[in-house]
Amino acid sequence: MRFFTRKPKVPLEEFCREFYNNNILYPVIAGHDVGSMFFDSLKQIVTEADASFAKINSQSFNDEMNVLRLKFSR
Repeated sequence: MRFFTRKPKVPLEEFCREFYNNNILYPVIAGHDVGSMFFDSLKQIVTEADASFAKINSQSFNDEMNVLRLKFSR
């Protein structure tokens, strides 16, 4: 049973990077990219208020929103 009591060694930086990528920045739940779905919904709401916002690149918008989330989550 010693096989099951050992904990695998994982470098801290690798663990943190994988955690943030999979759970915070690019969460995928049941095969759906939840992060993109959220930002697409947000972009649609803003576009309803100002039609010129539809011209914004979706990927750039997602990236900028992720930066804001990280900056203001402290």
